[in-house]
This record gives sequence, C-alpha cells and structure tokens, in this order.
Amino acid sequence: MGSEVKWLSKKETEGWKDPKKWCDFHQDIGHTTPDCRGLRYEVDYLLKRGHLRELLSERGRAIWEKRKVDDPEALPPPPPVTQTYCVISGGSEISGLSHTSAKKHEKEAANPATRMAQSLGIFTNQVANINLKRILIDNGSSANVLFLAAYEGMDLDETLILWKSTALIGFNGEVSHSVGEVVLPIYALGLNKQTRFSVMDSPSAYNAILGRPWLHAIRAVPSTYYQILRYPNNNGVREILGDQHSSRSCYKTTMRSKGE
Repeated sequence: MGSEVKWLSKKETEGWKDPKKWCDFHQDIGHTTPDCRGLRYEVDYLLKRGHLRELLSERGRAIWEKRKVDDPEALPPPPPVTQTYCVISGGSEISGLSHTSAKKHEKEAANPATRMAQSLGIFTNQVANINLKRILIDNGSSANVLFLAAYEGMDLDETLILWKSTALIGFNGEVSHSVGEVVLPIYALGLNKQTRFSVMDSPSAYNAILGRPWLHAIRAVPSTYYQILRYPNNNGVREILGDQHSSRSCYKTTMRSKGE
C-alpha cells in the first residue's frame, strides 16, 4: 500500500513487554499482530477510503455495506447550500406585539436559564439545497407539512409537487386540505433522509412542520424544553440544536419594520 498506510513508528513504552509476542505492524514485541489495535484502526481507515475491499469475504462485504449506511463519512455529501430561507410574520402572546417587547424577548434568549424555560421547538435544517429556518418539530403531528409560500420562496421546481388533495386536521380542529405532496431530502450530520411533505397553501408562522413520520424514520427523540433533537447511528448519538435566538432576532426585525 506504500504511502497510503500510516506506518507507525516504534513506541518506547515503560515496563516489561512479553518477548514471545511479536507485532509485524509495529515491528516490536509486546503484543501479537492479530491483537494489534493500531493495525485494526488502520485497516478500518483504509476500508473507508475504498482500499482492501477485495480481501473481504462475502460475509465481510455484507457487514461492511450495512455499516456504511449509518456512517456519516460514507454518506454522499449534501448539495451545497445556495440560500437561507427565513420568513417570520405576525405577532404572538409569547414574543409580544411591539418592537420593544420583541427586542426584550430576543435578549431573554441569550440567558441559558430563560432559554430552557421558554422553548418554542423551532429548528433549522438543510432541506434540498436550502438552509430552511423556522421548522417546528412536533411529535403530535401525524404528517410532515411544508407551506406553499416557503416552497415558492425556496425557488424549487413546482413540477416536483404531486398535485393532489389530502384532508388534514388543523390546529383549530377544523379539516383542512393540502394542495399536494412533495418528497425532498433532509440533511444533517450522518443523516440523509428522503422525506414526504404535505404542501399546505395557508398562512403560518412556520415554514415547515416535521412530525411523527420523520421523527420515527430517523429514530429521533425531541426535547422542546432543552431545544435539542437527538437521533442515533452507528457512531453514537447525534444532536440538532434549536435556534431560538435567531428566531427572536428575526421576529424583532419584522416588528420594527412593521412599526416604521
């Protein structure tokens, strides 16, 4: 393999080393080649970069291919972000109905204690090639929703939408109808998930709502109290953090423009 391998130099270790145990990788005594952890790390490194695959057994190839699914380094990189979409309009009893109250509400978000006490469950994720802000994570929703105004603001091709109506129960208990469905990829660390959205043509304080279908698909556990969404993969537990301060800052700007 030549320079592709990180050939390790001999290590001067303290204490007694078993002279009967020889490591071909380190060219030193103390442990055997099959027990060498450094060699295992190096083989793993090379496999990730496409080397040594021809030496694997059929069972080994099957195990490696299955492992790659949850390996963030093995996933194809997401497309580059071309823009950030963030639209916030209207007022609320939480944020206040004036620029002064919204400004005060923004400053409160900088205080960690206040941030945990007043969580809104709002996150930012890359959807397709857009960094989409103001996404509500709602484990009480049985559908993923993308609002038509946000879709149009993202400059995505409308031919991707399957124009068909589906009945949904809204926040006020009344039955609303979607205008169509669209499947878009959602990217995060170690995550590349094709997600089906119901497209709604109605005003909303949010750009999108991610409900139980998406949360179940990535095995996620959301905490609106701590503004964290956690999901597992083979490399451990990943996190998506809430973006409450940015949301309040945008809200303050909106209220100031309304006042002017």
